[in-house]
Amino acid sequence: MPEPQAMTRKQAVSTYIDNYRLSCLISTQRESLKEWLNKSIGLAEGMGFLARFLICVPETTIGNRLYVPAPEETPKLDLFNDICLNHLRTKTDLGQLPVIHLSKKAHKEWVEYFNFVEAAQGQDGPYEYNTAVASKSAEQAARMAGVFTLYGDEDLKVIDEEEMVMGISVAKWFLDESMGLQSEIGISHRHHKADELLNWLKRLKQDDDQPLLLSELIQLGPRCIRTKKDRDEAVETLSNHGWIKKERWDNKNIIQLHPSIRSQSWQV
Repeated sequence: MPEPQAMTRKQAVSTYIDNYRLSCLISTQRESLKEWLNKSIGLAEGMGFLARFLICVPETTIGNRLYVPAPEETPKLDLFNDICLNHLRTKTDLGQLPVIHLSKKAHKEWVEYFNFVEAAQGQDGPYEYNTAVASKSAEQAARMAGVFTLYGDEDLKVIDEEEMVMGISVAKWFLDESMGLQSEIGISHRHHKADELLNWLKRLKQDDDQPLLLSELIQLGPRCIRTKKDRDEAVETLSNHGWIKKERWDNKNIIQLHPSIRSQSWQV
């Protein structure tokens, strides 16, 4: 529950806000977001600020925005607006908020999603490097299930299985979308992937007669570089810093390790 806020004025009436809530929609250009994230030096993630948003990183539609005449009627949009306005005009005692409970089936669905996301944050899991957002995804799913419930009937007091399934579906979509934000965060994630690859190479016991193929990194390397883009970025970073070198051998691209890595790898 947020703490009360006081805005005092010497020559005006002071204002006191209690039990306040805030919803906001922020749309920004990629360049602006990237600059802000770089300046925050990880604080936006570390303090959980980004995790409180449902993040969407859509692909550009430039080149496909052909003119389409507006429809004469929008019954579904009108219904949506009417329901939203009706809720906004309804006064609620924020000091004694009404509680919406989960049905047994809805609770079961929520627990399964909670456990799925938690396990997916473990080592080699799909959300291993996106824990800030992933850890709040189940909470977001429950909130959206409540929204779906009240959208259908503002007097309902129980979230049923159908609404929970919809809430989970939307929450997971936004969670997966947030993965695209990692590429916007910039150099910190790039170096993180390179560091993971370097640690993996230090643990590697390499056969002198069978050099490490560049293509093998996608199948055998750390999970965070198992796409061509992530692999190439990590390899380029380590190559620029002198840890590895790409060469051609037997018509194949291979990775040559710095002698210091080879000596460390046999000590593990």
